[in-house]
Amino acid sequence: MDRLTKLIFSFYREDKQIQSRLAPLLRSRLSRSWGSVRIDCLNAEHLEEVSLLSGYISAPLAGIDFCRKIIVRAPDVAERTFLVHALFKKDSLIG
Repeated sequence: MDRLTKLIFSFYREDKQIQSRLAPLLRSRLSRSWGSVRIDCLNAEHLEEVSLLSGYISAPLAGIDFCRKIIVRAPDVAERTFLVHALFKKDSLIG
């Protein structure tokens, strides 16, 4: 399991139900590049499974302001992009 996958799974470490939903990520390759996280899937069906998890994937990444978008791709399939929204604005911490 690579570091990005570990990050996501550890975010949900106390929720085994969500961890089981995230199982398709274990068959993916995750990488970071230019403010985005790329998820390479095996095929179109696998891409669909991973795309449905975008909310679960983006939450831990947004929590640490890790990236701006998630790109899910597979061979011979149009890639999908999901924006990652910060959980809070840094400026809101200043009173």
